[in-house]
Amino acid sequence: MFCSQCGNQLKPSASFCTKCGNQIKAKKTTKTSIGNINLNKKVVMGIVAALILSLVLIVVSGNRNTPESAVNNLFRAIERGNASQVMNLMAPSELEARLEWFGSRKEFENMLSEELGYLSEELEEELGRGWSSNIEIETISESEERATVELTFTNRDGHTGSNQFHVRKVDGKWIADLESIFWGFGW
Repeated sequence: MFCSQCGNQLKPSASFCTKCGNQIKAKKTTKTSIGNINLNKKVVMGIVAALILSLVLIVVSGNRNTPESAVNNLFRAIERGNASQVMNLMAPSELEARLEWFGSRKEFENMLSEELGYLSEELEEELGRGWSSNIEIETISESEERATVELTFTNRDGHTGSNQFHVRKVDGKWIADLESIFWGFGW
């Protein structure tokens, strides 16, 4: 600590400068106590990492409502054979019509699960293991309520093919047209 008048070095507890007699004003300090919490570095780093991960997930998930993501999410659910997830990705009116046709959610889910198994096997045979990540999806036209996406893929023989599928917006969310996808691949 130094005197503000003459610059003389002072003891931390000094009230007056020993050289010029200037009165030293005590600095106001604020003490904050967090009690007896003892946080080690690992806990703090874990909390910081969790906050960063949460922020990244929020940013990334905010970008998921696109025609491409609707088709990509459907393909990943098909690849996993996850009938419940496919049903959740359907337009509510389409799902309701299917449930009415089959009589119950369980009946439709069982049939869909079986069909997804066949479909995924055929796609794996044609495009290889992890086929859903081997398909490039690009929106080629988009309006407020409809979009057309083009899928480009290369089969095991090295031949490239493409199909176009329709996607529509239902309640602000892009929904892949399941019929378009099944018929587009010839199932």
